[in-house]
Amino acid sequence: MSDPEKELRLEGIVHASQFEPGAEGKQFLGAAIECDDGRVWVIDYREESPFHPFAGRRIEVVGQPYQPEGQHLIGWRGGKLLGHFRVSTFRIVE
Repeated sequence: MSDPEKELRLEGIVHASQFEPGAEGKQFLGAAIECDDGRVWVIDYREESPFHPFAGRRIEVVGQPYQPEGQHLIGWRGGKLLGHFRVSTFRIVE
């Protein structure tokens, strides 16, 4: 259960990946949010996450950053470091 006092609000553009046949290496199939300050947060590792339909759209998410255990992404396009964010609620920003 999350602590509401530690929840953060982020706003940015959703990036969602799909499997690309023939692509080399391990593929990231999840979703991330890229905020206006350039910071990128992984918000889901599933290929069919609830965020995929919103790819390219601006959303607001509320939740908590976390440190993943085991295997995880550490970089993004252009070498940006990634944060990991557990979303409790989200909405489309018009």
